[in-house]
Amino acid sequence: MILKEEKSRILALNDRQLDQLCKSDVVIGRMTVNIRIDSSVNAQMRRLREHAEQRLGRPVSVAEAVYVCCNVANLE
Repeated sequence: MILKEEKSRILALNDRQLDQLCKSDVVIGRMTVNIRIDSSVNAQMRRLREHAEQRLGRPVSVAEAVYVCCNVANLE
């Protein structure tokens, strides 16, 4: 899993990359999606969100964090 990598590619994203991926307008739409996240993954997701919020100086939603994970995982 992308969040459990020892050398996390997500945390290595630079500010420009984070800003491009953390866009609320990309994850907002007509379809409501419920995401169930295991508690161990939720803690790592919270870490990613806090990291992105600190770097970007603004709130980052769970949906944005999931979007970042999907994009980084698909870069392989």
